[in-house]
Amino acid sequence: MSHRRAALYLQIPATYCRSFGGLRWAQYGEVVEFLDGPEAGRTFVFAGEIAPFLEGLMADGGPCPAFGMVLHLLYMLGLGDRSASPGKLAWLQTGRLAVLFRDQGNPLRNAGALFSHVLREIPASIGVPDPPAIEEVLELLRGGGWLPQMVLSHPMLGAIDYAEQPAAEALAFESMISSQLDALSDEAIRHWLQFGRGPLDTGNDLALPLPPSDLSEALAKVAERPRLAGLIRLIDRLDGALSLPPRRLDHDGPQSDGYSDLATRGQPEQILPIQLALEPEEFLRRFAERELLYYHRERPTRPVVQELVLVLDQGVRTWGDVRLALAGATMALARRAGLRRLAVRLATTGRDGEAVDPATLDAEALGKLLEASDLTPNPSWALDRILSVDRETIRDVVLLTHPRTLVDREVREVAEVIRPGDPTRLFAVTVASNGEVELAEVRGGRPIGLSRCRIDLSEREIPPAPVPAGVVVTTGPRHAWRGPVEKIPMPFRTGILSKPRISGAPGCRLVDFDESGDRLLVIMRHRLLYSFRLDGSDAEFLPRPVIAGDDAAKIFAVIGVAGGFVLVSEGETGPILFHYNFETRTCRHHSFHRFDRPEPIFWTYYADLHTIVGGIGHELESLAIDLTREGPDARAGWRTEQAIQRSRENNPWRWPSAISFRPPFAEKHSLGGKTVALVPETGTLRFWSDTGETRSLTPTRDGRPALRGARILSIQRGEDVLTLQLEAGSRFEIWFVSMARTAVIGTFTASHEGSGQGWFSLSRDGSRFARRAGDDQVEVGRVPGDDSPIHVTPREPAWNHIAWLGRSCLLVRESDRNGLRSTIKPLLIRWDGERLVADQEDALMTFHQFGGPAAESRSLTPRGAFPDYHHARFNQVIEHGSLRILVDPYNHLAVLDRAEDRLVAIFYVSGNEFAAWMPDGTLAGSRRLIGGEPTKAAAERIAAALRRAERGAGGLR
Repeated sequence: MSHRRAALYLQIPATYCRSFGGLRWAQYGEVVEFLDGPEAGRTFVFAGEIAPFLEGLMADGGPCPAFGMVLHLLYMLGLGDRSASPGKLAWLQTGRLAVLFRDQGNPLRNAGALFSHVLREIPASIGVPDPPAIEEVLELLRGGGWLPQMVLSHPMLGAIDYAEQPAAEALAFESMISSQLDALSDEAIRHWLQFGRGPLDTGNDLALPLPPSDLSEALAKVAERPRLAGLIRLIDRLDGALSLPPRRLDHDGPQSDGYSDLATRGQPEQILPIQLALEPEEFLRRFAERELLYYHRERPTRPVVQELVLVLDQGVRTWGDVRLALAGATMALARRAGLRRLAVRLATTGRDGEAVDPATLDAEALGKLLEASDLTPNPSWALDRILSVDRETIRDVVLLTHPRTLVDREVREVAEVIRPGDPTRLFAVTVASNGEVELAEVRGGRPIGLSRCRIDLSEREIPPAPVPAGVVVTTGPRHAWRGPVEKIPMPFRTGILSKPRISGAPGCRLVDFDESGDRLLVIMRHRLLYSFRLDGSDAEFLPRPVIAGDDAAKIFAVIGVAGGFVLVSEGETGPILFHYNFETRTCRHHSFHRFDRPEPIFWTYYADLHTIVGGIGHELESLAIDLTREGPDARAGWRTEQAIQRSRENNPWRWPSAISFRPPFAEKHSLGGKTVALVPETGTLRFWSDTGETRSLTPTRDGRPALRGARILSIQRGEDVLTLQLEAGSRFEIWFVSMARTAVIGTFTASHEGSGQGWFSLSRDGSRFARRAGDDQVEVGRVPGDDSPIHVTPREPAWNHIAWLGRSCLLVRESDRNGLRSTIKPLLIRWDGERLVADQEDALMTFHQFGGPAAESRSLTPRGAFPDYHHARFNQVIEHGSLRILVDPYNHLAVLDRAEDRLVAIFYVSGNEFAAWMPDGTLAGSRRLIGGEPTKAAAERIAAALRRAERGAGGLR
């Protein structure tokens, strides 16, 4: 995994920092230095000093401010006065905070904790929308004199400012911080700087929690995750079986120890130099009588192993029970190493071999790390990444994998780099599907068995609990979305319930990655919004946006942004943007004033500004939205002004953080202001490189121009990769071009359905693409498209449902276009007792014993009878007493309290699967549908809420 996001975060916004002297990274990244004035070139702060300050600033998990703000806070501490010329920065030496900071010995980590406390009282919008992993940022800052070139300031000194722009201007931010500091007494600030926490009478918790001494607490929480159930039991059983042998002492090898004593025996090179000054006869006599003096070399008692590196294979051979056993072995080795005070690092193939310290991860992060999966055939790449670094460190590397992996040629070639006598030893722990566990040492690329044992993998599976017992987990649906969205969500984790939408409208875009490339949003038919993570850890239907209680106008585009997506719609006065933020689970809508231009609008998103800009042709209207703000403030401000200025340069791709979404490109004989153009007569492709020069490329096929007569449908760029979606006669093709090499790196032919307008998206880093596969699926592949897909959306069957409402019960039957599904028994949902019960055995007989139907579902006509709920979604309704049940064609049945017009619960019925949800997050039913284990006491809570609503007494709010 690269540090791309962390490197982008560490870029210095030159415009912001000019207000306090101007800053830039030095040539090799060791220090941040002043940019302007008489202090130009003088040191402001060392990279190693920024790391502890950031560590304290982010210790409590608060908002992550932009890096320019971090430097501003360090400036307020008075660090800039170390090289200040008389006059300009002299006030820093006498400022209250700077004096207290200096009196306490410049405690940077505790100062970061102080500012973390201060930032809590400032609007959370100051945080960057897509914060980097703090571990990666600290690793770059502590990496000696090395920082990626992309971190260093641009030579144009802010004329092209690639850095992430802070959410507030420097003067406004300083005013907010100063006002909060003024409210603290000198004693309170001293206490923060001395102890990293507030005075005891303030009631503040420790801002700098001590790291856990071991993994016990985190493992206890990790074992509660449904996919890792039984992990603790496996760790306890494998703990004693997986003991690495001690290192052998090489007494005859060269020693690196010092001399500790004198002796009368030794090697010639150990003779004391003073002995060589003796007369030759005296030297021979003393040598014969063993009276010569030698240095005595100190002998080591045992070698010192500095660290243990665990490499967990999460590829195709280690799924299911084998994966759980390997995870248990990994944690058993890590726990044993922790008791021996060894440094432990964990690398997985799911993270491309990037090593992390598991003790620094919380339970959620550790659980996700162990649950991750990938499609790698073997762990050779991850193992090579570990073995190719730190070759001189005394360490043990343990590969945890399937037995067949050790005989792969690629793995053996990587393992052969370890030679006898190397500081690094390589071991392997293998688990077979029958429970056979073996510990082996790998020498010369071949495993030599050390110990074997067997575990019963069948015991690890916890039998399904009756509906709906269980415990609360964090992998299920989260809290509901807030904002202008429909009131009744689709909270269950299913496959796609509708076919992908087809549109030929100019400029449509029906699928896109978010800024990180980890999540995808797809626009389905009937305006359904399906979003999922590529690692399979999450999937959900987003609630559709609404305006004035009705569904929004036709949504024709989705644009991925940092931490979410923006949907482009059309209103009466112009375009409307809906911003879905997954971090806060909120939807904001941004509309524009009267806008009568008929031409299609192109949109550009600048990640460093977190701003989206719309334009028409070569003219630009004021269609800029700052996604960090809401209301009228989002359309005005310095972020929107900078974004508009960039867009007027007519080449958004010159900005590495920009992604441009335009209507289809026309064929041009020259660039004509466009970034890319195709000359159809010659099949020549022309584009601008990042340096501004025009480059040409004429791909050939069978010696002839391959693109002659072709038409460009869409163009996208992800870093160095340029993707062209082409129509050449009756063929639809995808071409991948490297802009740096001016060469075609891959191409494949796509079906017409997969190449429809708006149905192709490239991730921002150019490594993945998404397209429609056939008529009812979406697939994600790796560039250049010659491998099998890494993810294909599962298709979920959607049925029509007929329902009958009885006394404290609901009978549901499924049907399709051909009538009732005779192979599926009807389902009876009961809440007459203490628990919610869903039963298919003798459902009809039991239903009649309860008195039979009191009301039957009917077609929901006329449309508009319940405008707040049903429009373009529900097609059936049942009403009786104080209950109203709305039925949609996507297997959902929503139960409402008619008296209070309030949603009580939602049922999901499909075949033999049943699930239930309440607005407070209570979940019951199928683990697949709810994303984990049911909520504790969910059966009782749902049944009680339904009984209260049935009696008209109200329910849970």
